[in-house]
Amino acid sequence: MTTSKEGFPLKAEGGEDLLKGLKDLKVKLTENADIVQKYMEAVEKFLPGMTAMLGLTVSDFTLDKKSLIDLRNNMLEGEYSPVVYRAEKDGGKYEAAIWILREACGFSVHFAVVKNKDGQSWLYNSDRQNWEIIETEMDLSPRMEEILQSGSPESDVLEELLEVFYGDLDDAEYTAIKEKNQNLLSLYAETNKYMLPFYDDEEDVMYLIPRDKGRLGFRVGWNGSGYVLYQYLDFLDVLKRNEELGYLEKDHSQAAACTSNLKEIRNCLWMLANRYTEKPVYTVPLSLKAYTESADLREIGKPATFEFESADRRVLTAEEKKAAEGIRMYVGRLQKGGADV
Repeated sequence: MTTSKEGFPLKAEGGEDLLKGLKDLKVKLTENADIVQKYMEAVEKFLPGMTAMLGLTVSDFTLDKKSLIDLRNNMLEGEYSPVVYRAEKDGGKYEAAIWILREACGFSVHFAVVKNKDGQSWLYNSDRQNWEIIETEMDLSPRMEEILQSGSPESDVLEELLEVFYGDLDDAEYTAIKEKNQNLLSLYAETNKYMLPFYDDEEDVMYLIPRDKGRLGFRVGWNGSGYVLYQYLDFLDVLKRNEELGYLEKDHSQAAACTSNLKEIRNCLWMLANRYTEKPVYTVPLSLKAYTESADLREIGKPATFEFESADRRVLTAEEKKAAEGIRMYVGRLQKGGADV
């Protein structure tokens, strides 16, 4: 029973504890202090990489104080809203937002990066690892309109290019990109049920990536003479899914195999990508016929995670061992906070 300093019970006539409201508030504020700590840790880990994506630095940004007030008010209602950082530079306006969601197994961190320039806005899609137009009016040619409405594999390709080039793509430019990537698009025509086109505007290169957003760890390109199967991990995506790992501002991209044979690479992608997963899984190729796979990134590259095209195989080749060592070293650096291992 709660009593005053004089020893009298602090009860209302109906028996209600007069300190209950304050006790409840104390519990809520204690819980929210832990949430604020999680926000601080998330900002320290993710904000440098988010600002780098915009070609800026952390020092270019300031905290949107209204977002902080909104977060405080929302937390008292048991809800969590984004904390927002803003910047203005070279005629552009930039926004980096970080927020936390409560889930059955704990908390997850989410982020969004937006840039506004010349009257147009773009949002970074962390799953596709590209910029997507938020709002735009595109003046498309009749040919492009027809392709987009066809629902064919080519419509996926054109849609991706229009996103990357912000709708500023004419028929001649589209034809030139298609011709340059004809071999890769031929592969896509045979693998589009489980792969997607992805155009890296920084490299000016097209790749194929898994259609399943939970299938992580590889992509395919064309080097002019053959299909290149890459181990690939985006560092921001890795941090988002593995908050316990250290910060490392570097993607992992390493060629695991190369072949000019379309059937060979198609069969490899069937093995790697044509399997639905409910939870994120890292599937990292070691060759066209072997890979390392685990839902736990820290286990990738270890012998227990090796898988082979043939059930008869159990031993890696020398080249496959080298590929396994490459991904192990990258994960090891993440575990050590970016230090060399």
